[in-house]
Order: sequence, then structure tokens, then C-alpha cells
Amino acid sequence: MYEIIVYTTVTTLVVGVTTFLYKYISEYLQSNKKLSITEFDVNSVVPDDINLSNNTKVSLTIDKTILQNKDNTDITFITTVIDEYNKLNKDLTSDFVVDIFINKTDSQNKFSVTKLVTTIITNSKVALYLEGNNDYFYNAKMAYSLNKKGYNFYAISFPNSGFTSNVNDAAFSSFNNIEFLFQYIEIILEHYKIKQIDLLLGHSTGGLISIMYANYKNSKSQFIKKCILSSPFLDWYADPNSTSFTESETFIEEVVTPLGLVVPKLNVKSIIGLPNTITCQEFNEINFNPKYKSLIVAGAYPEWIRTITLAHHQIQNSKIDIKCPVDILHSDKSVFWEYSENADNTLDINDITKYGALISSSDITFHKITNSIHNCFLRINIEEYLD
Repeated sequence: MYEIIVYTTVTTLVVGVTTFLYKYISEYLQSNKKLSITEFDVNSVVPDDINLSNNTKVSLTIDKTILQNKDNTDITFITTVIDEYNKLNKDLTSDFVVDIFINKTDSQNKFSVTKLVTTIITNSKVALYLEGNNDYFYNAKMAYSLNKKGYNFYAISFPNSGFTSNVNDAAFSSFNNIEFLFQYIEIILEHYKIKQIDLLLGHSTGGLISIMYANYKNSKSQFIKKCILSSPFLDWYADPNSTSFTESETFIEEVVTPLGLVVPKLNVKSIIGLPNTITCQEFNEINFNPKYKSLIVAGAYPEWIRTITLAHHQIQNSKIDIKCPVDILHSDKSVFWEYSENADNTLDINDITKYGALISSSDITFHKITNSIHNCFLRINIEEYLD
């Protein structure tokens, strides 16, 4: 009996260590893999999004108040939203185009770039936008304002998000290696012949990726001149009133994060039946397309959580320096997972200010946006933050 226990224990340890090393080595190899523009075909389409259309009078007429109840699980309502949205998309024109980059050998491996095409300025400055988790670019007002100030505007949607996503897929808006995402940005730079990024904009998870990319890109030269970040994702936000260990930030960091090397594809968050209170307040202001930004809670994998946690630790341990001026926008208050049209219900603003102060040896300016929701870009005039 004793030998069986020893054998089982040793076998378990060997399998565990082997799995750990395999995942760790795989991550290392992936982060050092180089993608090439020659691997992708590029197709251009007009975005089927009413927010990016030229018809500013187009909007949904359905009753959206059902979204304000986070306990409501009316999936029929979501279907109604999708149906009405599709009816409004007929014959819409747009000043935007979506360039879809499709891998020639794997058509499922694709990402996209949304850009303004009617006012491309020769030898102009470049503004690049990175979206948040469960998100895509639909803020036409910001793009027009930047273009007015002499910026050519590009917004990237990484694989599994935005205009190449499927919100019914468990992998929606997920990734397992931030450094590898840099390769997609490098392809964009080459494709559009971008020599420098004058303004890097990032919201939430896109803010975190922006910080990591700027740290990587500016380590040798100041390729990125300035960053503007809206509510960057710099730490996990758990219920401050909960006494349950499984609902704490410690549980996320010390229990779920290590699972990323053992069961990377375990879906640890329910996908069907939970209204996404994070985006409800945005939906009441901007009728975003539910095909690209889910009205229900997106899935979360341990590999994604681990990737985020590792990036958090680099920032929190002062291992990051983006070496350029940065403006950080945040609300004046946070609430935890409540419907609110005047507070950040996704992140703790105290984490944003605490850890945001560590990301650059250059100027860091915090802007408290009174009564702002999580996406501060929807509540500001971007022109006020330009040099």
C-alpha cells in the first residue's frame, strides 16, 4: 500500500512538473516567434456598425432598461437586439474601413484594423488605439477629432476580438501571451509603413497592453512619443465587501493564476445567462454591435488570467518604464459590479493611480473624470489632451 502511494505521488509530481515545463517553454517559444506580413492576406470591408456609419440619426429603439438588472437572464432580449441591429445596417455608408488580416494557411487566425480612409494625411502623425477586453472600436467621434488634429487613425482588434470575433466562442476576447500580441502590431507598422507612433491610446486591457508594448518598443529608442490611457487594467478588482477567499484578489493571483500552466483552457467564468453589467451603461450611450461586444459575460481562461497577472506584477514591482509622457484617465469613483452611469464598475480607481505612477520615468499626468464610466474615452473631448 505504501509503495502504491509513493508511486502515485511520484507519478503525479513528474506529470505536473513535465506539464509545467512544457507550458513554460511553449510560452517562451511563442513570445519569440516572428510573424511576417507575407503570412497574411488583407481584405477590406465597410464596418457593419451603426456607430461608424455616416448616418448619425441611426439608433436602436428597443427598451434597454432590462440591462440595468444584473440578475436578469433574458437571452431573448439579446437576440432582439441583434435582430434589430442587423435591420438597421442595410445600405449604411462609412468614412471607416476595416482591413482584415487573414492567415493564408489558417483562416481562423485573423485580426483587423479599423481606420479612417476619407482623410488620410500624407506625412501625418499616427494615432494607434488598443481596445479593452470584450470590446472593439466604435468611438467615431474620437477618431474624427484626432484626424482633425493631424493624426492618421488606426484601431487594432487582436485575434478573438472586434471585427474578427465570435462572441459565442468561449475564446472570445482571450489571449495567452501579451508579448506575442506585439507581433500583430509590428505587422501593422510594416503594412501601413508607419515609422513611429506619435500617440498610443489604450483602454482597460488595451491600456495594459499599451504599457507593455511601449516598454518593449521604447527600450532602444523613443518610437512611441506619447500615451493616453483610459482606466488601464493594472490590478484585479475583487468585491471589497466580500469575506469569501474565492472572491478575493488573492484567490485570483495565488490559485487561479497558477492554473494557467496546468489547465489553461478551463473556462472559469460562465458565458451564457449573465448580463454584462460592465458594458450595460455603455450600451445605453452607444449602440455598439452585439456581434463584436458581448452583452453577456465573456469567458475567462486561466491562461489569460495568468498572462494578465504576470503583466500586473511587472508593473507593480517597478519593472516597466515606457519612457514617454503619459496621460491616465480614470473616473472619480468605483463601484463593484453594479449598474452605474457615473462610476467605474470594472476597476478600482485607487489601483489605477497607485500603479499608474510606476509606469514611466517621463511625465505622468492623472486626469480624474467626474462621474465617468469605465470607458473614459466616451466622456471626454480627446482634443483637450493633445499637445
